[in-house]
Amino acid sequence: MKSFIGVPLTSFYGRFRHFLDIIDPRTLFVTEVRCARGYYGMADKCSDLWGRLWDGR
Repeated sequence: MKSFIGVPLTSFYGRFRHFLDIIDPRTLFVTEVRCARGYYGMADKCSDLWGRLWDGR
């Protein structure tokens, strides 16, 4: 069995690369405060965008 990058999943390296393909390890080191700040920042931008799109229809 091979992963997306063509490395066999029978070796440790293949399983490790497959893990990195599936899960972005940068998200493991984000604090809860920073995650909430990003979520609410995007929510504010999206609500503003939807409001402008609705008004401009």
